Amino acid sequence: MFRAPAASATVLVMPAMGTAAPYYDAFAQRLAECGLTAAVGDHRGTGSSSVRARRGVEYGYADQLSCDWPALLGAARGLGPGPVVLAGHSLGGQLGCLYEAAHPGSFARIALLTACSVEWRGWSGPRSYLLLAQVSLVAVVARTLGVFPGDWLGFGGRQASRIMLDWSRQARTGRYQPEGAEVDFERALREVRAPLLSVSVREDPFAPRRACDGLLTKMPGAPARRVELDATWPVRRPLDRHFRWVREPSAMVEVVAPFLRGEATP
Repeated sequence: MFRAPAASATVLVMPAMGTAAPYYDAFAQRLAECGLTAAVGDHRGTGSSSVRARRGVEYGYADQLSCDWPALLGAARGLGPGPVVLAGHSLGGQLGCLYEAAHPGSFARIALLTACSVEWRGWSGPRSYLLLAQVSLVAVVARTLGVFPGDWLGFGGRQASRIMLDWSRQARTGRYQPEGAEVDFERALREVRAPLLSVSVREDPFAPRRACDGLLTKMPGAPARRVELDATWPVRRPLDRHFRWVREPSAMVEVVAPFLRGEATP
């Protein structure tokens, strides 16, 4: 936790899939320097989580949203008197939107940091069909093995099979329909009213602007602002556009901090 004296808000920072909380320390520290208390959470199965994904240990989006996110939000509320806002990176942004849809008013503002709908149609040309094939393969691997060995495959870290089945279903169909969910998320998302800031990075292969817009269009009633950054940090491999800003956060913080403080809402 990175506390700012007289903070205007508390930021719950939620990571990308398979990324542990300490990776975000530099980003959270910069938010604190900008007058925002920042707390970084871990997804179930990652980082400090007491649960580890393995065959026979099952959980998905619905389990995280019904059990883990209320605890994360409660902890964030205990850090200060100001409102709680969300800075969600990739999957962290997606799940944050789903939580706000199910529990309106949870977040005063939501910053979506390279967070997109992973529907395959959000990519252009041949890349979209390659993505469709890849997400279908992910589902087959997860269902067959009973766990997703992303640590071996180089994508997403080791995950429970249901997490990847939920992810793959949304990528194939475009609809958020987590297994076991009692909420019609597609309908609930249309009722979201929290101000949104969606930040993409130009040429990010994991979250192109078109796919980021795909997530925003699910929340037509929410005031939204779109920003696309050029990578000002070293890019040695394609995924650096999606992840490296976290370690060198100046460009992202410059855009995000005023929004999270409530000074630059749409």
